[in-house]
Order: sequence, then structure tokens, then C-alpha cells
Amino acid sequence: MKKQIDNFLNSLPDNRRSQFIEILSVFRKSISREFEEVLDGDMIRFELPLKLYPSTYNQKPLMFASLSNRKANMTVTLTAIYNDPKIKESFIEKCSNEKSKLETKRACIKFKSIDEIPLNLIEKNLKNINQERFLKNYESLMKK
Repeated sequence: MKKQIDNFLNSLPDNRRSQFIEILSVFRKSISREFEEVLDGDMIRFELPLKLYPSTYNQKPLMFASLSNRKANMTVTLTAIYNDPKIKESFIEKCSNEKSKLETKRACIKFKSIDEIPLNLIEKNLKNINQERFLKNYESLMKK
């Protein structure tokens, strides 16, 4: 998978490649090792493998966070933060004070430049969500 991710990164335009690499380095140091890094089309996802949690609603691994490349912009999806009620409110409030265009219904931040996203805030919050907390939040949401 690492080679596929490297090939994907090398296929990006120079300005986007450097931003992807910077965001990925934050994800890699912030996200617990139980979550696997996978390439899915134009998206690099961090997900909980089915071997660790097979009882998902769609029989696919649970996405923790992702980074994707779109024609008009790049997108960071923060499922783990969005699904955590204790972190979500504070995160949205702090993002509204920044330049971020957070789509609260989808846990996405769309951006054209890395300067538009609260990378330090993302890093801090991702570090606070381990596998146990992530699954507790997921299971709580599935009961609703």
C-alpha cells in the first residue's frame, strides 16, 4: 500500500503534493497505529480494519479520517472528530473562528491552501481519540 500511496502523491501537482505530505505527516503522528492508511481512488484514508472490528453497518472498515484531492479543492474529512460529541462542538466553534469552511453535516473541511485549515487543532483532537473511544462513539451513534 505504501508504494501505491507514494505513486498517488507523486502524481499530484507540486503545490498540492507538498500540502498533502504536510497534512499526512500530521495524520501519521496523531492517529493511533490501530488505524490503517489506505489509498481509495483520490483519497488517502485512515480506517479501522475489519479484523479489529468486523461489525460495521456496511461491512467496510470504519473511516477515522481522510485526505482527498478534488478538481477544485482538497478535502480533509474528520469522521472521528465529528462522531465525538465532546470534541465536535468545541472543534466546530474553534473552526468558525478560523478561515476554515467546515461542512458540519459531513465532517469535511474543503480548502485550496493548507493555510485555510486549522492543522494544529486537527492534530490536537485526533491525538485524543484512540480506538476504544472511536468505537464507543460509533456504537453510540448506531443505537440512535
